[in-house]
Amino acid sequence: MASSGLKYGTNMRARSLRHIKAYSCERRDIVRNGIFTAMLPFLNLNSNAATSYAERSGLSGQSNQDTAAYTQLSNGLKYLDVKPGSGPAVENGDTVIVESTGRLAGFNGQLFFKATGDGADPLEFKVGEGLAIPGLDLGVLGMKKGGVRRLIIPGDLGYPRPCTYSQLGGPGAFPDPGELRYRQLLFAVVNNDAREDTLVVDVKVDIIRKSQ
Repeated sequence: MASSGLKYGTNMRARSLRHIKAYSCERRDIVRNGIFTAMLPFLNLNSNAATSYAERSGLSGQSNQDTAAYTQLSNGLKYLDVKPGSGPAVENGDTVIVESTGRLAGFNGQLFFKATGDGADPLEFKVGEGLAIPGLDLGVLGMKKGGVRRLIIPGDLGYPRPCTYSQLGGPGAFPDPGELRYRQLLFAVVNNDAREDTLVVDVKVDIIRKSQ
């Protein structure tokens, strides 16, 4: 039994090493440091308390004092800088690696994607190229490395309506929620005109590669 346990442990360590080597140096640092956890105290999220979550989301129904903290753009996108970053700001043409979670206002803050480096790869995309959903593409502009921002994305800056499996991950429909249950939650909102389709997306910028 002891030798079997030793063999199992050795195999597990070997698989773990192969997994780590698969990441680039930058991504390996993200995963090892678990830096997405740094944003949780600032956002004070509690996924088990949907009502409390909604009250903190910058959505309609909050007090004037709460919503006044958010900057609203003419296209309807709202954002709140929870933690400032440092260094050069994100501009169109830059490639960014961000940790992010997305929640559905139409389902009382249900999580529909998680890209945090602690089991799911961070998101990487070139800003202004039309890959990310418009609200995310626009929402990272001006952010700096280490910065944390909450985006309140209206439906017309979110996923295509209707949206199909084949579109997910493609231009204008990134990020792909990945897991089937998350995809189904997203479709239950964006493919249903009766549902509120506002997205609440939290973003932390890990890496900015400036355009040449």
